[in-house]
Amino acid sequence: MFYVGIFFLFLSCNSKSNSPEFIERVSGRYLMNSDEAVEVYFENEELLMKWRGAERLKPLALGAETFFVKEMNEKITFQTSPNDGLVYLCIVPKEKESIIRYDAPMMGINDKTPSELLDLGEYESAKKAIIEIRQKDSTNFLVAESF
Repeated sequence: MFYVGIFFLFLSCNSKSNSPEFIERVSGRYLMNSDEAVEVYFENEELLMKWRGAERLKPLALGAETFFVKEMNEKITFQTSPNDGLVYLCIVPKEKESIIRYDAPMMGINDKTPSELLDLGEYESAKKAIIEIRQKDSTNFLVAESF
């Protein structure tokens, strides 16, 4: 009987569907750092992610907008920043008293990382992007690797 209860608890955690409003609001690409993007998309109202070469990561739904991504070993949530109104993919702090940081903003439809620009052969655009990163943060790993 105990195992049957655990089984139904597991099913209830995985069967949460996402509303059309949530799907529309959070679908897109998020800039995780200066040269890494995560894509969030949905199939049959199920949240899926593309990240670091993996095409179909399936985060475990923990709540309405909170998920556990085992490949990242992190809980994530989607929040709209009160400062700029953009949607962010946020890592949920491990300490309960910590505040949520808005570190991974949703990217524009045509936005690309410097590596993506290089892969497309857009060398001048990639160079411009790296120079912009250097001006914002001269200690950024991308600057050290690029020049």
